[in-house]
Amino acid sequence: MFEKGDLVTYGCKGVCEVKNITTLNLEGIPKDRLYYEMQSMVNAGSRIFSPVGQEEKNAMQPLAELLHEVLN
Repeated sequence: MFEKGDLVTYGCKGVCEVKNITTLNLEGIPKDRLYYEMQSMVNAGSRIFSPVGQEEKNAMQPLAELLHEVLN
């Protein structure tokens, strides 16, 4: 699980910062489901929500881990 402030890669969105871990108050979405609220480092005005527990499916990876793989 990622924490607030972590930098992650997120699929085709690139590098994002985890701004919060929260629930969503939207009809049809379970009220107890946690989501990462992220902000793209490329598009600072965007907010991205991704379910906690779906990191691999959504191609989320810690930035430090990706850099280590690329550099070694």
